[in-house]
Amino acid sequence: MKLGQLDDALRELQELQRISPTSVQGGIAEAMAYSMAGDTARAVESIRQALMFAVVPDEVAFLYCLLGQMFAMAGEIETAIDCYYVASTVGVQTEYTSVARQAMEALLAQIGAARDGQDGQGEGSFTATVDAQPTAPSREHALGSLEAAGIPIAPRSR
Repeated sequence: MKLGQLDDALRELQELQRISPTSVQGGIAEAMAYSMAGDTARAVESIRQALMFAVVPDEVAFLYCLLGQMFAMAGEIETAIDCYYVASTVGVQTEYTSVARQAMEALLAQIGAARDGQDGQGEGSFTATVDAQPTAPSREHALGSLEAAGIPIAPRSR
C-alpha cells in the first residue's frame, strides 16, 4: 500500500483475511486499502466484518472513527455522527476518544451552520437542539441507529 501498489496490496490482504478471517488488524488494513483505492462500499464492508470480532477498545474506537469518516465522505452525516459518538464512548478512554469527539462536533457545527443559512427551516435531524444548536444523540439512539443500518455493535460482550 505504501508503495502505491493498491491492487497487489488488496490481493495480499484478501488472502490474509481468508487465512485469518477473525483478524481485526487485517480488516482494518483491508478497509484502509479500499478507502485509498476509492472503494468506499468495500471499505465499509471490511469495517463491518472487523467490528464483528473487535473487542480491544482502541480497535473498536478506531473502526467506528474510520466508519464515521466513510459515512461523512458519502454525505451520510447523521450516521457519521452516530459512529463518532459510539467511538467516543466505548467504555474507556482511548487514543481515539478526543478525535471522535472533535469529528462529531465538527459535523454538528456543520449541521448548525446549514440550519442557520436556512433560517432554521432545514430538514429535521435526529439531533436534539439546545439554543437552536444541534447536540449529540444519546448513546442508546446512536447504537439503535447503527444497528438499524446493519452496522455491528462492538464489542459484543464485556
